[in-house]
Amino acid sequence: GFFSSLDRRAFTYISLDGVVTGHGEFKVSASPLLYSLLESTMKEVKNPIGFGESGKSLYDKVSGVNFEKAVFEPMKMEDSAYPFLASSGIPSLSFRFASQGSEAYPYYGTSLDNKDHLGYATAHRLSFLATGAGLVAGQLALRCV
Repeated sequence: GFFSSLDRRAFTYISLDGVVTGHGEFKVSASPLLYSLLESTMKEVKNPIGFGESGKSLYDKVSGVNFEKAVFEPMKMEDSAYPFLASSGIPSLSFRFASQGSEAYPYYGTSLDNKDHLGYATAHRLSFLATGAGLVAGQLALRCV
């Protein structure tokens, strides 16, 4: 079946599930094989998070002293990229723009999960963050080919 041959058809899984839920941080859970790929990609993508920081890359904004500690978090079972890594061994990655110090977007999956609340959670920078997410995902995909 398809599942048994998935590891021969896919070489990287990039999840965009919940990619924009806030505006202050950029968090990633990924296979260690993809760390350097993500780091080089972030150096090429313009920072959509900061206000008035034109010209800086996303890497410059979020890397801090220790890039891995500032950006990466452990992959959890709830992560949509987890099954691809755990069951098929496919290098997987999911990333998100999130509010600083906040674990989760409080309205996700509720009747209050709408554009107005998401706009508030992203400091009305939803279009910039969504564009940034698309650029990161696109650059990652191009670098994998």
